[in-house]
Amino acid sequence: AAGLAFVALAFADLGSRFERDGGPYLYASAAFGPRPGFAVGWIAWATAVISWAAVANAIAAYFSTFVPGAAGPRGARAIGALVIVVLAAINYRGVRLGARVSTLLTIAKAAPLVLVAAATLPRLDPARLDIFTPPGGSWAGFPAALRMARLTCQGFDVAPGIAGEVRGARRAVPAAVVGSLAFSVAVYVLIQLCVSAGPARLAGSERPLADLVRAVAGPAGATFVAVNALISIVGYNAGTALSAAHYLTVLAEDGFLPRSLATRHPRFGTPAAAIV
Repeated sequence: AAGLAFVALAFADLGSRFERDGGPYLYASAAFGPRPGFAVGWIAWATAVISWAAVANAIAAYFSTFVPGAAGPRGARAIGALVIVVLAAINYRGVRLGARVSTLLTIAKAAPLVLVAAATLPRLDPARLDIFTPPGGSWAGFPAALRMARLTCQGFDVAPGIAGEVRGARRAVPAAVVGSLAFSVAVYVLIQLCVSAGPARLAGSERPLADLVRAVAGPAGATFVAVNALISIVGYNAGTALSAAHYLTVLAEDGFLPRSLATRHPRFGTPAAAIV
């Protein structure tokens, strides 16, 4: 987070200078010209769509907890496609509606973590928080752990992408960029403390949070984790549904893509063609 803070602060500073969709595309265009700007904008859109597809495909794995067989190839594709279509339809009807759904899902996925923390942190032994001694005394796994930690702190670059839809963007976008990084750090530090308060065997677990909840709540813990994972994954999908289309709109407005992608719905005011 400390390393990414330099990037986040740059995004926050640049976000205070623009009141238009596009985020990284606008910044690259202003600094280096239209062609590098187009490359950055196109990569930002492609990355959003590909990651959206990958995450939507994972919904079936947790949904199969309740509907056995849903994780098969056909089931996974059908469930993922249904979520994408529903969230796209919500954002087609209105940016404010899409933002509210995304916010609601964010709150819903964070709330269970508070319950886990309340149940586990009182058991935390401070002696187990020796962060400078890796298991076995070897630092070989540290680079891989650092890469994983970096992934948990990314995503602050999404906020500037929809600045054109935000009231008072020059103040709101910098606050959202810095706030999202700070919130992510707080959540993942809390998760690590919760896991540290659990059984010692969690250090080698592939699913430490799930195993922690199972140890605290018994068999019901598996259902709890599956529900929370579903909310979290759909929440990510909702955020991408809200932001991804705006890269296409701004590229179309500047002549890199057909102008039809920049048109707004006459009733809802949304970038309807880009969403579709």
